[in-house]
Amino acid sequence: MATGTNAFGAKSGDCCSGCTDHADIPAELALELHNAAKDKGIRVDRFETAENLKHLNFVREKVKGIKNFWQIVLLSHPVIAAVSASDREALSYITDIELKQDANDPRPFELVFVGYHAWNVPNPLLQTFAKNPYFTNETLSKKYTLREGLSAAPADGSITDELREFDADEDLVVSADKIEWKEGKDLVAKQPRKIGNVDELADDEDAEIEGDVGSFFHFFTEANDPFAIGFQIVEELLPNAVPIFLGDDQDADELDDEDDEEDDDDEGSIDLEDDEDEKPPKKKQRN
Repeated sequence: MATGTNAFGAKSGDCCSGCTDHADIPAELALELHNAAKDKGIRVDRFETAENLKHLNFVREKVKGIKNFWQIVLLSHPVIAAVSASDREALSYITDIELKQDANDPRPFELVFVGYHAWNVPNPLLQTFAKNPYFTNETLSKKYTLREGLSAAPADGSITDELREFDADEDLVVSADKIEWKEGKDLVAKQPRKIGNVDELADDEDAEIEGDVGSFFHFFTEANDPFAIGFQIVEELLPNAVPIFLGDDQDADELDDEDDEEDDDDEGSIDLEDDEDEKPPKKKQRN
């Protein structure tokens, strides 16, 4: 008997272990259950976005005046951490990060990195560390907007098929921003990006980076995001900024524990490839 598949991908001839064949789920019911699961995910995303925005705005106000706060948070990202000493210094002049996002429609968003010019420091004595010798921009922005033809979510909070079928890779357009570098300080020009597998990185979340990522500030000047850095900043770094800064981030601890376990496993084995170079960082996965 020929077998087909229903909306869940199960073959009509499949059955539970030791049981007889059972009827397929009717197409209408399968669609209803599928949409219900999608709708639950959208409601969860909306709730988490609202809570994360509320928490981030609270944190932003409280950490004003804490030197290198956002630099330390950003450098917890594996791709950003691999940048040069000049990039690290330039990042120390980022005094605030604002996330512009609508909890009712979290799909599009904008990240605004604030420099010292636009920062209202409560203590004037702290303004000295924020004077940026690299660029004159008051802010650097990275926008992720809905592609042409897509509509914003309904204001009444209802859920449409367009929301259910959203694919960030296909449905978002990534912008670029122009950095006004001071003379001799153009880090993008000094540290060009030389990646040999950009297309592979776009298609495979687990692909390893081949080449030199160059300056972090390519993130702003290029109209793409091949390493999904923007999504990781929104989904991981900003919600966990305080524990990351304090060194209490649980996700980082879990990664360290995994590395320790791998080291323990390797202690009893003979390494025949001692001269092998360290593997390059992988593209971070997008949720």
